[in-house]
Amino acid sequence: MIVKYAVWFLETLAVFISVYCFMRIMGKRAVAQMNTFDLIVVFLLGSMFASNMSDGRNTWEVILTGGFLVAIYLVASFLMLNNKFRQLVHIKPTVLVNRGNINEPGLRQVRMTVPELLGHLRLKGYLSLADVEFAIMEDVGDISVIPKPDQTPVTPKDLNIEATPQSLPVPLILDGHWVDVNLIYLNKSRQWVLAQLEKQNIKPQDLRKLTLVQWESDGTLTVDWNDGTNPIKKQ
Repeated sequence: MIVKYAVWFLETLAVFISVYCFMRIMGKRAVAQMNTFDLIVVFLLGSMFASNMSDGRNTWEVILTGGFLVAIYLVASFLMLNNKFRQLVHIKPTVLVNRGNINEPGLRQVRMTVPELLGHLRLKGYLSLADVEFAIMEDVGDISVIPKPDQTPVTPKDLNIEATPQSLPVPLILDGHWVDVNLIYLNKSRQWVLAQLEKQNIKPQDLRKLTLVQWESDGTLTVDWNDGTNPIKKQ
């Protein structure tokens, strides 16, 4: 009996590792916004491995079949680089709003109602249809919105202001623990961080009370406490 359960465990572990590897091979898009082709492959993989676990099929044969399916996906993805093949299999974007006017044939094509369209526009930050020049449903199902010229956000370039280059914020302490790899990346030391925290009256023994200490692009530190009693501060 123990051997039987051990075999089940090993087969389940093999299936899990195989699916994980297959998804990594397929790339980030397979676990993010998927087009129709991506969705078919992911659905087939899930159904195939689920059937194996419920019907007791040979695990290694299923894994091999999954490998063939991923290989087909990779070949097809390579063929997508060819414009003619891509036009043949890809769903073309659909215009939902054209020059500020709702495109009713486009809505019917994607089976979307006007209230649903207005809801999507609100999610994009546009409360009124009058602010929208174009709205396009992409092949991944997301909706791109292009505002009218007078609703386009003002940029520093429009005001002839030289913009300061920005860098990504970098966490230095997470849940009270040092993130040393990020300190090395920034060429900073723990002593430097502690000195900056000292300016906010944060002692070394208080580090375990911090949810986040984050380096900002302007050289300041953002601090968040895990008890919620102290507001986020930058120093």
